[in-house]
Order: sequence, then C-alpha cells, then structure tokens
Amino acid sequence: MKNEELSRGQFLKQMGLSTKALMAFYCMGAISACSTEDPEPIDNTPDGNTGNEEKGFTGTTTGSSINFTVDLTHKDFSKLKTDGEYAYVADIIIANTGNGFVALSKKCTHQGTTIEYRSGSKDFRCPNHGSEFSQDGSVTKSPASSPLTTFTTTLSADSNSLTVKA
Repeated sequence: MKNEELSRGQFLKQMGLSTKALMAFYCMGAISACSTEDPEPIDNTPDGNTGNEEKGFTGTTTGSSINFTVDLTHKDFSKLKTDGEYAYVADIIIANTGNGFVALSKKCTHQGTTIEYRSGSKDFRCPNHGSEFSQDGSVTKSPASSPLTTFTTTLSADSNSLTVKA
C-alpha cells in the first residue's frame, strides 16, 4: 500500500471539520487564552468619585483635587500593610516602602504603561521599555524624561487607613 500525503485541508475534511470551524475554534481559544500583557495587581478604578466603600476606598480619585482614603483592612488593600507590597487605585500606585507609603501616578511618562514597584531596589519600573523612577517620582533611567506625579500620604493613628492627597 502506498503512503499518501494529505494536505491540511484534506485532513480536516476527513476529520469532519471544515476549515472555517477550525479557525473559529482556534480564534476563540486565542482570544481567551492569550494576552500580551501580564496581569497586574487589583485595579480598583472607581465608578464615580465617592461612595466606593465596598471597593476599599472613599473620596476623589481623579482630577486635580485627588483626596481619598484607602481602608487597609479591606481584602484588596490589606497587603499594603506588608513592606514591599503595592496596589493601584484609579491612576495611582501606592507602595509600602518599609519606611512609609509612597503614592505616584501609575503611568510611565514615556508611553503611559503601568509601572510596578520593585521592593528589592525600592524604586518603580516600567516593564515596557525599562524606565525607572525613584520614590520621589524622578527619572533614574530613561527613556522616560519626565517625572511621575507624586501625592502626599498620611497613615491613620491606628494604621488601618491611608489618605492620599494631591
């Protein structure tokens, strides 16, 4: 008996699958299974400027008058009580540096990619092109050339809430 080579299309037809059906299946799998971005920590972007108690924070998180309080006992923010941890609220990254809290704009000034806190070096890094920023928001490594916006942080006396202000 002679071995015959089958084309991909012939094989699929013999399997009872049309090319269109296989492509649809492949595309659905690719959409749900593949991503070009790594997952980032919980982003608690608010629906409005106030009334976000269920999300773990209250106050104004956007615009020029940023003034909000994060509940550090809330499940999404309790990790901030641990040195080296960080979280996002709207467009702000909050990090526990071990010496206190730092809040900066979360978008790299080079191309707007979300930055991450690096506890080992106690700085911020953009995973897209490698820009680095110090805790005061200044650029320590290009390609970014502009600093990140900094916000004032105040820890409550009982260490259960953190206020962030512009």
